[in-house]
Amino acid sequence: MKKIKRILLTGVTGQLGSELYGLLSKFCEVVAPTRRQFDLSKPDLLRDKIRRCNPDMIINPAAYTNVEGAESEPDLAFAINSLSPMIMAEEAAKLNIPLVHYSTDYVFDGKKKSPYLETDKTNPVNVYGASKLSGEKNIESVLGESLIIRTSWVYSSRGDNFLNNIVKLLKYQDKISVVNDQTGAPISARELAKISLLLLNPSINNNSKIPYGTYNITAGGSTTWFGFARQIQHVLDNIILSNALILPILSKDYKFKAERPIMSLLDNSKIMSKLNITQLDWKNIMKNELQNYNV
Repeated sequence: MKKIKRILLTGVTGQLGSELYGLLSKFCEVVAPTRRQFDLSKPDLLRDKIRRCNPDMIINPAAYTNVEGAESEPDLAFAINSLSPMIMAEEAAKLNIPLVHYSTDYVFDGKKKSPYLETDKTNPVNVYGASKLSGEKNIESVLGESLIIRTSWVYSSRGDNFLNNIVKLLKYQDKISVVNDQTGAPISARELAKISLLLLNPSINNNSKIPYGTYNITAGGSTTWFGFARQIQHVLDNIILSNALILPILSKDYKFKAERPIMSLLDNSKIMSKLNITQLDWKNIMKNELQNYNV
């Protein structure tokens, strides 16, 4: 494997992409095109851009993540989440470089009673999940040695995500209804990027072989979206000064277009063993993320 001097990073304006850029740019040159410059909705146009960049590694956190929108725009979701990763994998194979791709717990149906292992049978229940699983399979079929990181319930103090949406509701509404029958472990984009870098550091700094395969990276512990919202209110109580009442509801009461997995927990044993670390509980990660939160 050749020395990593230049990384092509997609999705730099997204919550995970921006965190990865901040960390990776300390070690090497990071080419981070905007969405317009590297448009994943137009897969065939990516080949020339990749060749012109001539990277030593491609990292792809970019995705079509609108779960509801994917039901109405399946072609767009598959173009971004499936076809574009395949193009990246094909070009990575030609350049003989590694591809790091981020995926989701939505490749599973959520019917398991315990956290999902990397080896568990996939069975997505919505278009978004199907498009992400297709992306995984396309990469693996083209690039035998790839690194796929599955995660779930990612949030950040910036951008459009559950954390910021709840903060807005806490400021302006008296009652907030939040789903209480879906289980997961929220992880900040910052923590996800840090663990990702721990996994990639040996190959970036020491020119060693990237640890290929599929890895789960989520927070420790578990909660529901309702529990997550209550914890946000608790941690930011002195900042928001909200008396809003957060009410638990069932998924069926929310009238989603797309079915959601009830179980979104991913088993972190493989990555924790690989890195010889213990994952922080989701509450501690959130407390760290919100220390300097700007409402």
